[in-house]
Amino acid sequence: GYARAVVVVGQYDEQKNPVPCNSFELSGPLSKVYSPEFHDLNQDGFPELLIKVNTTVADGFIQSLEIFNSTNGSDFCTSEHMKTFEARNGFILNDGGNFSIGVESSLESESVLTASQHEVTRIFFDGKEEFGYDTQFLAAKYQTLTQVAGGGVRTLSASGFHTTELEITDVIGYYRLNELNNDLGSDDFGEISLVRGVGAFQDYRRNFLDAYIGNVKYEELIGWNRFDLTWGVQLQGENIYDRYKEWERIDSAGYSLPNTGSTIDSVIDGRLFSTPADGLELYTHVAATQTLMNTRAKSWINAKGSIPLDKGIWHYNVGARMQWARLSNEVRISPRVRFNFIPEGGLLKAYRWTLAAGLYDQYPFYREMRLKDGSLNTTVKSQQALHLIARQDKDFELWNRPFVWTLETYYKGLQRVNLFDVENVRIRYQGNNDGLARVYGIDSRINGEFVKGTDSWFTFSLFRAQERNLNAEEWFARPTDTRFNFAVYFQDYLPNDPSTRLSLTLMLGGGFPFGPDGMGNEIAQPEDRFFRSPPYRRADIGFIKVLGGKWTERFDEVWVSAEIFNLLQARNTVSYLWVKDISAAGQYAVPNYMTNRLINFKVHVDF
Repeated sequence: GYARAVVVVGQYDEQKNPVPCNSFELSGPLSKVYSPEFHDLNQDGFPELLIKVNTTVADGFIQSLEIFNSTNGSDFCTSEHMKTFEARNGFILNDGGNFSIGVESSLESESVLTASQHEVTRIFFDGKEEFGYDTQFLAAKYQTLTQVAGGGVRTLSASGFHTTELEITDVIGYYRLNELNNDLGSDDFGEISLVRGVGAFQDYRRNFLDAYIGNVKYEELIGWNRFDLTWGVQLQGENIYDRYKEWERIDSAGYSLPNTGSTIDSVIDGRLFSTPADGLELYTHVAATQTLMNTRAKSWINAKGSIPLDKGIWHYNVGARMQWARLSNEVRISPRVRFNFIPEGGLLKAYRWTLAAGLYDQYPFYREMRLKDGSLNTTVKSQQALHLIARQDKDFELWNRPFVWTLETYYKGLQRVNLFDVENVRIRYQGNNDGLARVYGIDSRINGEFVKGTDSWFTFSLFRAQERNLNAEEWFARPTDTRFNFAVYFQDYLPNDPSTRLSLTLMLGGGFPFGPDGMGNEIAQPEDRFFRSPPYRRADIGFIKVLGGKWTERFDEVWVSAEIFNLLQARNTVSYLWVKDISAAGQYAVPNYMTNRLINFKVHVDF
């Protein structure tokens, strides 16, 4: 962030040295200053100066665009201010003098979006979205001690998992389409000059998923003095049924998109009535039913132990995992290693260091195989990742109480990536292994007894998550690239009653990148995410009462709690709905917000 910024303009002297002649001061706090641009907006032969910044405010940011023109027609040593555009928690784009502006309104039931050629204003919704999830899980395990080598443990287990997911949506949105004044010399520049019509869009979904997953696992642990060896095998079967049916209809200013033309039926009282020439065509339509059966097998071997030295102890964990899937007929072996050093005595006795590296393979599940058009790509391969991690832990005392500070840095390089996009609240995969990705950053955490007898912590993370297509050279932000996260968890209790506790959680995160939805059966591509949502912020408070009495003696612990999530009712954006205009070439982002406030009651019993 910046407290202030200055844009300086001038000329070059004969020695090619810059000579300033004018400046434009920008007041903060500024979260971003964009590169100044020059565009001939009024077609007078000399360009105008465009300066755009993001100013931080309490509930997000305001993006401002200032337009200046030259008073002498040859440079900006003398200039005058022409126009200011502002977008609260939104965006301003310039396309050849046509300014597209998206902003929030002050009412929860509507959003305001404007553009210099078109304005979509007051979007109202009617209908219902229903999402249902039902899950059952059953597991059994047999474990026995063995006398192999120094002794060990033999485990045989089996588990079954059944889930059903239901998506029922029937939502209609209405909006008004206006035309704005584009004359820079007019006093009404940017104001509504004509109401072109009204529009509507309808989303319809009837999606149902039913999945059965079962596996059996055998694992053997063999122990020696300072060495443990673990190996095992697992076989898993999957049976999935998916009914995928949804469509989208767009009716903008009296036209259904895509517009296939029409035939004249009749003229009544001077009004023209017509019907589509080839029937009404939906903007998007998917109707598919899939049944998938798959078998997976995996085996692993892992060795861990310790090596004592004069100045400390080295702990190591070395292993490898092999996986196979019937549909892709792919076998992958992924080794990994982890070393941890704990000094004994001396100045470094409070420290611990960890180094880890490994190759990881994530085999695709059904969601990664299903494409946007409802078809399945069962030959999609596993995603591969290289993980490199370095970590330091330090024990220290504060107020005569124990604390731990952890600092970790990491890098993850991913290959054969299935690119994805978040559409409303759903994740849509491209499912063809045609991407690369990388994630790197640092995590820091301090936890300990800020109040004696309770555990509290502070965490802070800085990171980048980027991806690109295989045929591209430039990296772009992934949907998860929020850049930073900060969280505080604090506990306290009544001085005379430690069984009554209070907890406070504060969270602050960066905004996520987003862009227009992909056209047709394509997902949005990485280079299309050139906007960012407002920051995520939330405060939670909880009250816990540990119950006592004779009836609780048979249990380890019994407590009840009441929690208030999002205490301050911050309007956090979870995704954006994109409204298309009459040509479907222009799109306008409408934010979808998370629940304002939620109260949760809980009863907890430990046996």
